[in-house]
Amino acid sequence: MCKAQPNVVLRGCPLPYLAEDERIRHVPHRGEHLKFYAGNRYKHFVPASEWEIHGGVSLRVLDWAGATKPAD
Repeated sequence: MCKAQPNVVLRGCPLPYLAEDERIRHVPHRGEHLKFYAGNRYKHFVPASEWEIHGGVSLRVLDWAGATKPAD
């Protein structure tokens, strides 16, 4: 199985929540709100109007919108 090519870059999340090497990734729907669980929180990102070039590939920028803890 081949790994999908990255299509987004995550911007603005504090380093304790998201390491630098986890910021460039592939998501199924890059134009929508992104929520994923990592550590002990859900990380939330929203699409920005900007794009960035990384390794010759145009990536959609998703901006940090905050983190939430799951309900007990």
